[in-house]
Order: sequence, then C-alpha cells, then structure tokens
Amino acid sequence: MTGSFDFDKPLKQTPKVAEELLALLSNSIAKESINSNENQASEQESSAVHQQLSHLRLAKARRAYQKAKHAVTDDEYEEAIEHSRRGLLHVELARTHFNSTKTELSQLTAPAPQFAEGSCEESIQTLIEAITQIKLVVEYKKIVLNRRLQERLLDVVQSLQDAIESYGQTGASNKGATKLAECGQVWAQFIYGHFNNDELYSQKHPNKALRSLTSFAWQITTNFSSLTSSPKLKQTNQLRAQMHSIEKSLESALDAYMTDNTNDLEKYLRLGQIESQALKQYEVHAESSVQVSTEEQAPLNFNLLATESTSLREDLARMASLLKKHYPDAKKAETALDKLRQTLPQMKRSLKEEEWQQAARLLDMCESNTALLKNEIAKLDI
Repeated sequence: MTGSFDFDKPLKQTPKVAEELLALLSNSIAKESINSNENQASEQESSAVHQQLSHLRLAKARRAYQKAKHAVTDDEYEEAIEHSRRGLLHVELARTHFNSTKTELSQLTAPAPQFAEGSCEESIQTLIEAITQIKLVVEYKKIVLNRRLQERLLDVVQSLQDAIESYGQTGASNKGATKLAECGQVWAQFIYGHFNNDELYSQKHPNKALRSLTSFAWQITTNFSSLTSSPKLKQTNQLRAQMHSIEKSLESALDAYMTDNTNDLEKYLRLGQIESQALKQYEVHAESSVQVSTEEQAPLNFNLLATESTSLREDLARMASLLKKHYPDAKKAETALDKLRQTLPQMKRSLKEEEWQQAARLLDMCESNTALLKNEIAKLDI
C-alpha cells in the first residue's frame, strides 16, 4: 500500500506530495474497511481477538485523514503530509491486527525485548508494564477508582499513546516521546500509591529528576491513603484540599520537566514537600486524639485476633506515643509501626470482600510486625 509512494520527492513538490498522500490515505482506508467487513464472518477467530483493535486503528486513520484534509484546505502542506503519514501507519496496523490469529500463551517462546537503559524504548515499555500492573491490582482487589483517579488513569494511557505516536517520527528525536512516557510513569505511581501503598517500579531510574518525581508521587499518596483510613480524623475535607494542592505542585513540576526547566522543577518539588509536611500535622492530630495516659489504660493487647473493646488502631497510637516519649531513635520499631498502619486498611478491605488468601497474607504481615514491636517495647525502660 505505502510502497507505491515515493516519500523522497523534493520539498518543492510539497503541495502535490500532500495531495497524493491524502488520496492514498483515503483509498487505503476505504479498501481496509471493505476488506474487514467482507472477511468478518470467515475470520471469526481472528476478529474475536483482534477486530476491536483493528477498528480502533481505522478510526484513528479516519481522524488523521480529516486533519490532513483540513491542512490541505488551509495550504498547510507539510502538516498535511505528517497527518497522512500517520494515518497510513494506522491503516497498516489495522490490517496487521485484523490478519493476526489467536496464539496460545504456551506458543509464545520469544523472550521479551531488552532495551538499552534510559532509552526511549525502555521508557515506553516501563509505562506499558505500569499500566498493566495497575489494571491487574484494580481487577484483583475489585477497586472502584474515584472520578479524579479515573481521569488521571486516562491521562496516563493518553501519555502512552502520544509517546508511541511521537516515537520515531521522521526528522525528530525521541526526546519528546521519552519525556511523555516518563511523565506517564510518574502519574502511574501516583495512582498506584493510592490503593497499594507500595512503589510501582522495582528498579531506580538513572535519571535523578525522574527519580525525585516518582519518589514524591509515591510518598504523598502513601501518606494520604494512610490518613484517610484513620477513624479519628475529622478534617477529611481539609485533608483532601491539601492533597489537591500537592497534586497541583506535582503537575507543575512535571510541566517544568517536559520543558527542561530545572529551576521550576526544583521549585515546585520544594513547594510540594512543604505542603506535604502539613499531612504530618494531620497524622499527629489523629494520633493525639486517641492518646491517653498510659497509667490510666489497660496493658496493650498485641493479639490481632482478640476481640477486645480497645481497637488495634488505638493500641497503635498509644504505641507510637511510647516510642516517641521513651525511645525517639527507634527507627526499626517506627518502620514496623508504619507498616501496620498501611496494612490494616488493606486487610479490612480484603475481609469485607471475602478475599481470604489476600487477607491471610496481610494478617501474616501484621503479626510479624507486631512481634517486632513487642520486642522493641520490651527494651524500653518504662
């Protein structure tokens, strides 16, 4: 299809080139549409697996045709050529999808491609894996994303699409595609941190600026998720407003990253860090609201399966008070305490949704961290 066209014609023939490409794209879309409709019944297995992808690509090709047509009308011939080339690529991909046959996983023996560290290809692959991981966790835990996170997830998917389309464009470097994919990675971590309290990427990126952005996205969402699950926190609206402000700082930092504005990037990260410190104040308030004098309370109950009237979260708050008062450098104990705070809401959701295997795993984690805390508390001179 595209092989019949000479893409190396002189630039002085640009208007003619644009019109010829537009005609080629129009005919290609028509032929592929007719072909897919005629073969739909005979290619039942293929259409069941790939037909939707083929239709999506044809839809993109049609949109590219309309953009190219408008560009020719406005005498923007180079822009028309670019849209036509992109449309022809979508038609080729549509044909490939439609002609693909279903392959069993057992037949897929080729290893995954290994791309150079820090390359554009690796960035796009990492973003694809991040989106896949989010999808798996959401489906496994039956999580319903709120409207704000749904919009962010759509932005991440669009970043992937934009990065792929920008990748390998004639006469352009892949720097823009790389940055689009990297910004998508940061927002993917932002989404993932809201419901999994964990880092999405196992390996640290060699780019220091991207590491800072990703780490910041993880830290703020983990703190926010932990705080909103606190039963004693009354200032939920204020907390959400604070989180929205921090999110705006992250957004501005990413805009600066896209334009290589290092000064603005660092400035917005600093502002975000300043605002995130306010989240700590909410945490202190939530703990102090359940803290009481240890002399007036019964001994702490570390049995996670006990059904005492004192909640485990209240025990954790009192435990935090003891650590800060008598053992301020107990990093190991404080880490275990943070793990408990993060794990409890997850275990509660798992029990509610009857996901027994997940609940059992989380319970083991809670008991392990509780045992560690018992040992640390025993060392305190109180």
